[in-house]
Amino acid sequence: MPDAGGAYRLTADVHRHTAWWPLWTDVSAEWGFRSSAAADGRALPLLTARFDPAVDLRNRAPGGRLFTFPAFVERQGGGTSSKLAVETSADDGRTWPPAVTLRTGDHWTVVVRNPASGFVSLRAKASDDDGNTVQQTVIRAYAIS
Repeated sequence: MPDAGGAYRLTADVHRHTAWWPLWTDVSAEWGFRSSAAADGRALPLLTARFDPAVDLRNRAPGGRLFTFPAFVERQGGGTSSKLAVETSADDGRTWPPAVTLRTGDHWTVVVRNPASGFVSLRAKASDDDGNTVQQTVIRAYAIS
């Protein structure tokens, strides 16, 4: 990295489509952050969003009702996120209506209306007070039972 600070964008995409496992078929993340060589070995200030839905052993949640779960945003090297928005999709990412996200101490509570059947995909957009950002998408994050 150059000595002078600069804005950077990092992306990662993973695609897995197999007959025996219908979940997490497409996972992507895009980070925006500022850094420089003058950071002297400190961790890059990359954010990550982590969802913790109470699903069963087959990653299924009850269908046709409201479903709440905690979400966490963490920053490599420490620090906290100041904003989180979550969107859901019941059509493998063709449409993304917003979910309700409520700040609860060190995490958020996400409120989703699960469809009657199928899968739910999740997209998180988070940022911190330093201007670092992340957008993470998980197509088919969990199944509906």
